[in-house]
Amino acid sequence: MFEPGLVIREADGKYLDQLADMTVRFYRFNEEFDPAYSTRDDIANVAKDYIQESLQRDDVIILVALWNEEPAGFVRAEIRTHRLIKNGKYGALVELYVKPRYRRKGIASKLLEEAKRKLGEKGVVHVAAQFPAMNAIAERFYRKHGFRPWTQIFIQEVD
Repeated sequence: MFEPGLVIREADGKYLDQLADMTVRFYRFNEEFDPAYSTRDDIANVAKDYIQESLQRDDVIILVALWNEEPAGFVRAEIRTHRLIKNGKYGALVELYVKPRYRRKGIASKLLEEAKRKLGEKGVVHVAAQFPAMNAIAERFYRKHGFRPWTQIFIQEVD
């Protein structure tokens, strides 16, 4: 399933532009599922700052999938703490994206597997995935990998 040309590694500043571009693609894709995900006009600049800041945080893991040395996808996870829950340290998969031409090659599964391993090394007990509720593609993917619903967030536009 996994091709020999695939390498998953921790991201660094070398991939900043590609990571920012994939972040924009991720949010624009999610915008299709829910207008609450509508992106800002200056998303490209904000995404670059967001990734750059994330690369410097100890509580964030960013992994990049390289297909024959070309960035093909990435995952960004945050380590969060819920102070009132036993073993309240958990990983939140905030962005997981694979470019269309690299899909159906097992890259997302490999990114997920490696992100879970890295989070476990940092003492994380549970991993949560975050995505729009109407994204059936993401729901199928995470269920296939053993995830189950944990919490719900409801949203409403303010009048």
